[in-house]
Amino acid sequence: MERALITCFFLGFILASPLGPMGQICLKRTLTQGPTSGFTSALGMSCADAFWAFVAIHGLTTVSHWIEQEKIILEIAIALFFILYGLHGIFNTPDISYPRLQNKDRAAGFLSTFLVVFLNPSTFVAFAILFTIFGITENRYGFFNSVIIASSVFAGSIVFWLSLTQILHRVRKIINESIYGTMSRISSYVIMVFGIIILIIDLYDILFKGRFM
Repeated sequence: MERALITCFFLGFILASPLGPMGQICLKRTLTQGPTSGFTSALGMSCADAFWAFVAIHGLTTVSHWIEQEKIILEIAIALFFILYGLHGIFNTPDISYPRLQNKDRAAGFLSTFLVVFLNPSTFVAFAILFTIFGITENRYGFFNSVIIASSVFAGSIVFWLSLTQILHRVRKIINESIYGTMSRISSYVIMVFGIIILIIDLYDILFKGRFM
C-alpha cells in the first residue's frame, strides 16, 4: 500500500507536466489571468486525473467501456476545443495586466479542464498502462484503499501545479510585454497544433479504417 501511494504521487507529479495541451492551457491561464486562475484550471485537470486513476485501480468497467465506445466522437470534440482555444489566443492580443475574475470565471475554468480530461479516452488508457507497468493493479484494492491511492495521484499533480503557478507568477513580474505576448502566442500555437493532430488522426481512422464508434 505504501509503495503504491508513493508511486502514484510521483506519477501524478510527472503527468502534470505542462508539455501536453491541457498543461499548456493551465500555463496560458496563469500567464494571462493570474496564478489563481491557472491553479483552478489545474485543479479541474487533477480531479479528473484522480477519478480515472480510481477507475483504473478499482475497475469501474461501465464508465471505462462508455468512454471507449464514444472514443472518436469525444476526441473530435476535444480536438475542436483545442483548435478554437488556440485560435482565440493567437488572434487576441493578451493584456499585460491581470483581469478581475469572478467566482463564475474560476468555476468555468475548473469545469472546462475537468470535462476535457474526464471525457478524454486516453486518460484512462494512460493510467491503466502505467499502473500495470508499476504493478499498482497487481493487488485488488477495496473501494476505500482505491480512493486513497487515487488521492495520491491528485496530491502529486496539485503539488506540481501549486509550485509552477507561483513560479510563473513571479517570473511574469520581471518580463516585458513583448516577451509576455510571445510566450502567450507560443502556448496558443502549441494547443492548436495538438488539436489539429488529434483531429487528423481521428479523421484518418474514420475515412480509412472505418472506426466511428
